[in-house]
Amino acid sequence: MRDQDIPAEVLNKEDRIVGFISPKQAGLLILPVIVGLLLIFLPPTFSWHAYKSLIVFELGFICCLLAIRIQKRLLYQWLVIMFKFYRRPKQYIRK
Repeated sequence: MRDQDIPAEVLNKEDRIVGFISPKQAGLLILPVIVGLLLIFLPPTFSWHAYKSLIVFELGFICCLLAIRIQKRLLYQWLVIMFKFYRRPKQYIRK
C-alpha cells in the first residue's frame, strides 16, 4: 500500500484558527474560566450566586476585549504603550 500525501490546503484552515492564538491571547481567554471556577469552589459557601456570575461575566468581557488583535498586537499591549507614552516627562531639562 502506498501512503497518500495530504494536501497542505486541508491543514491550513485548522492551523489558522488555532495557530494564530498567541500564549498571551490564550491566557486572556482562559483567565475568566479559571477565576470563575475559583469563585464557585472557594469558601465561604462553595455554591453558585448571582454576584459571582456577574463578576465572571464582566471579567470575561474585559479579557475578550483585551485579547483582540489590532495591527499584530493585542489591545492590552496598545494600552500599555499609550500609558507609557502619556506618563513620559513633557519637558526635558538639558544642561
